[in-house]
Amino acid sequence: MLNKIEIFINFVNLRLMGEILYDRLKLDIEGKYKLKEIIL
Repeated sequence: MLNKIEIFINFVNLRLMGEILYDRLKLDIEGKYKLKEIIL
């Protein structure tokens, strides 16, 4: 069984990964939106 420190570290890593993926997704969406504005 994992000890509490390992669980906490894994949780923090997941949160950081989630934030990075979310930021990338947001940039992608904003980028596509701006491209559409330029095209239109």
